[in-house]
Amino acid sequence: MRLISILTAILSLTLSVACNRHAADEELVVFSGLTQGTTYNIKLRLPAEIKDRPSINRGIEAILDNVNRTMSTYQDDSELSVINKTMTTDSIPISESLTELLVVALEVSEFTTGAFDVTVGQLVNLWGFGAEKSSDGIPTQSQIDLALTRTGYKKIMLAFNPPTLGKSDSNIYLDLSGIAQGYTADIIATYLDKLEIKNYMIEIGGEIRARGLNADGLTWRIGIEKPVADRRQVERIIQLDNLGMSTSGDYRNYFEIDGKRYSHIIDPVTGWPVAHDLVSVTVLDPSTARADALTTALIVMGPDKGFEFAENHGISAMFIIRHADVFTEKYTGAFEACLIDR
Repeated sequence: MRLISILTAILSLTLSVACNRHAADEELVVFSGLTQGTTYNIKLRLPAEIKDRPSINRGIEAILDNVNRTMSTYQDDSELSVINKTMTTDSIPISESLTELLVVALEVSEFTTGAFDVTVGQLVNLWGFGAEKSSDGIPTQSQIDLALTRTGYKKIMLAFNPPTLGKSDSNIYLDLSGIAQGYTADIIATYLDKLEIKNYMIEIGGEIRARGLNADGLTWRIGIEKPVADRRQVERIIQLDNLGMSTSGDYRNYFEIDGKRYSHIIDPVTGWPVAHDLVSVTVLDPSTARADALTTALIVMGPDKGFEFAENHGISAMFIIRHADVFTEKYTGAFEACLIDR
């Protein structure tokens, strides 16, 4: 499960839908609930002439339901689950939405030379972090080696008109948990844009997309969580406009054996959980799906290689590194402009 960034604007939410008058000609409308094994919170500033709030809510829920039906590994009859159970190397038809997401995933995989890879599902399950948990502890190296033979983004092939997916190994197991929530935020943003809603903040399991101004007439203020497991605390505050934001780390979803921590973030090359001092990465990008995938890739690369990669490629990113009990921050030049409390 992805870590959830603290959003200072939504900590007090208790109702699934709340409307409060903030100006003579607009309302702040909030939709929230559960999706993809986590929570979602969507805040809109709506002009008074937009009367049909329930219709907007139904549109959002339809998007969320479609993503679950398409991309969930926890839903047995989802499109993705059916693909993972289909033991064939023949190309099979897939939906346009799944195709769209896989195009982004494969682009990031190629860009990061495989540091992000949606075919790590066999490894994720092997380490006990997936929908089909197959281990209660540390797997053997032979088990890891076998799963690695069934991993590799170059083993899946997309075709278009009509969209199809092929697997060069029928045992390939796709896991979209490292990109689906960001993608969902993008799809909802597109839906709101079509409705000509100009001010909104979308948060799904910590993946965020924002546009315009908040209820106070300011650019949306978003808190980045301090990477500690025992409490919720803000590390930094940024401003976000017409951008997606993703934060990922190893301090919420892990297990310990004999005092050693094993992260849910698996290196697709070694097959082992990442083991270094980089505990959190935040990425800002026009595409929330891309930001979502890049956070995973940069954590897999580690504190030095990951930061160098981000800086060299103009990625807007913030790194939090643990040294004993002390945290240090590094952020790329592209990220610094969004910091409020620097």
